[in-house]
Amino acid sequence: MPPRPPIVSGVSQPSNSSRARDGVANRSAGLSRIVLATAIATVVLLAPALAAWIAGWQWTPENKSWVPAAVLLTDTAGFPFAIATCGALAALFVLLIKPSWPRGALMVVLLCAAAVCGGQIVKTVLKNSFQEPRPYVEWLAQNHGLKSEQFYAMMRGGRAEWLRENIAADPRVPEALRKHWEAKTGYSFPSGHTAFVAVWALLGVTLLWRRGWGGRVCCCALVAWALLVESTRLALGMHWPGDVAAGVLLSWVVVAGLAAVCRNRMTPPAGRAGS
Repeated sequence: MPPRPPIVSGVSQPSNSSRARDGVANRSAGLSRIVLATAIATVVLLAPALAAWIAGWQWTPENKSWVPAAVLLTDTAGFPFAIATCGALAALFVLLIKPSWPRGALMVVLLCAAAVCGGQIVKTVLKNSFQEPRPYVEWLAQNHGLKSEQFYAMMRGGRAEWLRENIAADPRVPEALRKHWEAKTGYSFPSGHTAFVAVWALLGVTLLWRRGWGGRVCCCALVAWALLVESTRLALGMHWPGDVAAGVLLSWVVVAGLAAVCRNRMTPPAGRAGS
């Protein structure tokens, strides 16, 4: 007969196979929690797009005092300012997670970079495939006689120059909004700014929520930032509600997929999780 496991203090020690099964079960449970948490956060992040759909939102330019502030906010998620945003958020994640140095810190940064870059690559492919005009381009067709086909037939530099020469005198379009249009003359679907902020918000839910109150406050701040940026994309005439919704869903697929591949890295050990 095979020897029995050793008995210590009257309790049978688990076998290697039992520990392996427990490890697999714990990892599966951790992955399920991540997918569920990010799914709930995704529903919250869909709120601006859903609200615009329900309200029957139709975009028109507004020369209001809040436009420059909205442009500044939306630029935190757009090139080149998004590079600084990535650096600041990656450093914050490392500070809150407190991984081993330098290998653990590098892993956190690489996970964040993989999620952000993955979302932006897919976004670029989809934009070039669907080639949907932005809301402000459709507005130009109705109010300035430039059809969307004519607008996108020009090179990017030509589009910006046309906006500078033909929109500067339009009192309905404030200067800050026109300059933002000049910098963003590409296609609409899906929203790259939304994909950027939603990825960071969902990474926060995945990596920080169980890191104590500091992590939870950071998660809430990231979700609030994402909702505000999504709203600016609609208010500035840069995207349709469907573009914003697609950016959020794309981010959820990227983060959930990354969690499935790297679940050991993205699920905090019980001993290091916050209370």
